[in-house]
Amino acid sequence: MMTITSLTKTYGSCTALADVTLSVPDGAVTAVVGPAGSGRSTLLGILAQLVVADSGRVLVDGEDFARSRRPGSVIGTAGAGDQLPEHLRIDSHLAHVCALQGLGRGRVNDLLAEVGLHQARNRRIKDASLAVRRRVGLAVALSGDPRHVLLDEPLQGLGSEDREWTRRIIRRTARAGSAVVLTAPRLRDVATLADHVVTLDRGRVVRAGPLQSFVAGGEERTYVESEHLEDVAAVLRERGYFVVHEDEGILVHGAAPHEVGRIAFDHGPGLSHLRSWHPAFDAALDSGLDPGLDSGPDSDRDSALNARHAS
Repeated sequence: MMTITSLTKTYGSCTALADVTLSVPDGAVTAVVGPAGSGRSTLLGILAQLVVADSGRVLVDGEDFARSRRPGSVIGTAGAGDQLPEHLRIDSHLAHVCALQGLGRGRVNDLLAEVGLHQARNRRIKDASLAVRRRVGLAVALSGDPRHVLLDEPLQGLGSEDREWTRRIIRRTARAGSAVVLTAPRLRDVATLADHVVTLDRGRVVRAGPLQSFVAGGEERTYVESEHLEDVAAVLRERGYFVVHEDEGILVHGAAPHEVGRIAFDHGPGLSHLRSWHPAFDAALDSGLDPGLDSGPDSDRDSALNARHAS
């Protein structure tokens, strides 16, 4: 389990994280979701001891991870595929990683088998596809047989087959008892994978809880886009709405489309897109399944038109 308390990180006048407090449970996948600049990569870097926080505390299984004598057996980390040494062959890179941890050559073969890269072991990383690079990064993260795993946008840019393969191995890792933390720019990217979700916006935790609390129909949410998005967000926040950046727009919690539309057109610069938010619908679209929800371009257009007429 990872316990994060009052974590703050600034870069000059920019606040990357502001008093972030949360817990990451074992045996589950926790997704940290937010747009670029939300602080998700900074949070992951601090958990991996790659970034130094200004203040706050991180405990891994009740202990300070920085004092671990075998850090690779505590936390394994995989960043973006372009962080790999391009001049090396895949097996040479894994051999180097294992040697640094005092692991034998046999571990390299185990890792290649685990991520399905035996046939590609002699390929140079510079010649590897994004999907292969992601598998190499995952092999590095798993090399020390860590208790917990951190993955920076593991699904981003992958085709449907590779996304499903990655989901399977992440689920398997969590079922083995690990706390798996991954990042994603959008909630729908992890709607079929995460057990728990933490949404960040401008370095602050907007909401945290089980995935079901985000996708269940108990709270109405509305997704909007606008050419003046920050102005719209400011107007909604002034009126007490919970607003978080999502995809190319913002997600408004506890509000129906007609409410948001009326406020945006009466007191703001207007909207270019407005609809009810159904994460399960978007996830189903991504996976090619029938979402079984009455939502689509026509309903989006009608909601926007109704809101404009209501104003």
